[in-house]
Amino acid sequence: MLKPLVIVIAITIFLIQHVTSSPKQCTECLKDHTCNPPDCFCCRDKFVFPFKSSEIPQMVYFTFDDAVTEQVSVFYRELFDGSRKNPNGCPISMTLFISHDNTKYPIVNEFYRKGMEIASHSVTHSQLNTSNFLMEAKSQRENLAKLAGIPVESIKGWRSPYLKPTGDLQPSTLKELGYLYDATLTFSKRNLREKAPTPFTLDYGWPYDCKVNPCPAGVHNGFWEVPVVSLMDYKQQYDCVYVDGCMNPPPDETAAYQFLWENFNSYYTNSRIPFGINMHPSWFYYPDRLKAMDRFIQKLTSLNDVYIVNVGQVIEWLMNPTPLSKLSTFAPWNTCRSNITFSLQVQEPSMASSMTTQQLPSRALSSAEIRRQHILHRMQRIREELRHRRLNIDAENTQPLIINQQQQQQQLIEQKRLQQARQQQTIRAKWPTNQHVQTQPQQTENPWLSRLEHIRQRHQTSQLHTTSNETNTRQEDTFPQTISSLISDIAHVHDVRIVQLKTPKTGTEQSGQSAISVQNHFPERTVQLHQIPIKETVSPLQITFTTATPNFARINDSLKKQPHFQPSTEAVISGNNWHHPQRENAEQPRQWDSPFQSGKQVSSET
Repeated sequence: MLKPLVIVIAITIFLIQHVTSSPKQCTECLKDHTCNPPDCFCCRDKFVFPFKSSEIPQMVYFTFDDAVTEQVSVFYRELFDGSRKNPNGCPISMTLFISHDNTKYPIVNEFYRKGMEIASHSVTHSQLNTSNFLMEAKSQRENLAKLAGIPVESIKGWRSPYLKPTGDLQPSTLKELGYLYDATLTFSKRNLREKAPTPFTLDYGWPYDCKVNPCPAGVHNGFWEVPVVSLMDYKQQYDCVYVDGCMNPPPDETAAYQFLWENFNSYYTNSRIPFGINMHPSWFYYPDRLKAMDRFIQKLTSLNDVYIVNVGQVIEWLMNPTPLSKLSTFAPWNTCRSNITFSLQVQEPSMASSMTTQQLPSRALSSAEIRRQHILHRMQRIREELRHRRLNIDAENTQPLIINQQQQQQQLIEQKRLQQARQQQTIRAKWPTNQHVQTQPQQTENPWLSRLEHIRQRHQTSQLHTTSNETNTRQEDTFPQTISSLISDIAHVHDVRIVQLKTPKTGTEQSGQSAISVQNHFPERTVQLHQIPIKETVSPLQITFTTATPNFARINDSLKKQPHFQPSTEAVISGNNWHHPQRENAEQPRQWDSPFQSGKQVSSET
């Protein structure tokens, strides 16, 4: 008797965990007979209209994020070239969420004239918060209007960088600025059978789980939210919000096509909820995936009840649900804007906020005008930035004098601590006594060697030396060519400068090869340098270098813990602040946020 009962309980728990029911807010909204389109649309995972479900068109919308460049525009032109039509005879469309940096605005204008929706994705594509959200949302809408010649009222949509919302500030600010919808908040499907929500208005707030905080908690009447619904990867193991963000990326064209088709089919054969494909164009840098997408779109256009539209057109249909049999007369989907001649649309900054589509100057968009408007816009942004910085400086100068006094006291304490560290942090380890090996300078084109030679010459000319507390560090300046790459790597990775190299004249020559690799440990970062072959063992070496951080022991502990690092190196460290000399004929390294500059401690954990 117990075994069947256990099975029933297990099935019940499974259903509770895996079968989603409409959230309470959605149920309450559907019972509210005052919430009706076009001004209000309730959240739901299925359509109930006064016509048959077979008359519901399956809408598919593509969204692409980030800058529009020459490289990615090649993909867009291939997939949305104007030759592929919806059943009503108009070309298929997509939505571009565009950020400012690196965007080619004449190309944006080209896609707008071909019938694509242009939406905002911020100016800087950085993490937004309550202090900068208004400026980012306002400025990028102006950029698209002025620099790409797009009517302001046509820029309806917004998506935050990294899909990170800013709480209730986001919908309220966007609505005030004139946006119609936001497409930032995410919804995760745990399997293909699970239903997805439609776009809806926030008259009852955001009713689903908040995947990325902070989500809006309040009510924002009439403002649309288009959930970014995840897909299941081609193995159906994990969900992925972006097509290009799957943990199991498709390995070939067949798998990529299967991945796209199965996700689409879960909507097409079930709820007919609009199916969204959200992605970055970088997915197409793999030719197999571009071929799969081309094949997928071609398949969709062969179905007479499937429409590939942009996000704005999806909302237009939800505002006025129209059956398939009447879509030929549905005005929002029959504009075929690419067949209409538009005069553009380059707006002067002072005219941008007041002009309408009919009031736009009747002149064609030229590259010279685009460049001119871009320069004017950049100058305006620079003036605003300078004014903002000036205000900050004035505010700092008005602080009480006691703050400066406290800073001076803190600096004195820091200087004393550095002096103590210079005296205490001399770390020595000895190699077996060996015969000194005379090495001849070797010709090399290694830029690291050139840089170290440059440092050595600077030392000889400027006669750099350590403080009096660092006795026995002033030694003869020999330059062991065979370990120069190692020394240079230590200097570069640990943000230090070589002051003196010293090789005592004792030691015995040994043959053979060994490999040395140096690894630096930052919080949440590990920089693995290349392994450096050494063709002969070098005599005992003493290195004197300076660093911009007081955590000397941690640096040395980090070096000593490396599996291939010779423990015989003796390092005498001092703590003088300095700047890197300009490297000549060498590629600039990738920059990272140094804890030496930000005041973070250097981790010695492996």
